Amino acid sequence: MEENTFLLVEEASELLRTSKSTLYKMTMNNTIPHYKVGRGLRFKKEELIQFVENGDAGKGTRIVPSDLEILRVPSLF
Repeated sequence: MEENTFLLVEEASELLRTSKSTLYKMTMNNTIPHYKVGRGLRFKKEELIQFVENGDAGKGTRIVPSDLEILRVPSLF
């Protein structure tokens, strides 16, 4: 089942363990899947996880597949 959870920039940067600045640069270069809603950006959580799993994140983003263990743990809240 596909998860349609949309994240804000701050939430996506926390999920990916990268700075908001880096995330903005990645969206400007179209290297990360994102959606523009008005003047804001949104990210689908499942697409970000797939982005990391596929190795599309690259070396300079500090996003590594081992971080997926934390992403896949169900939330207790």
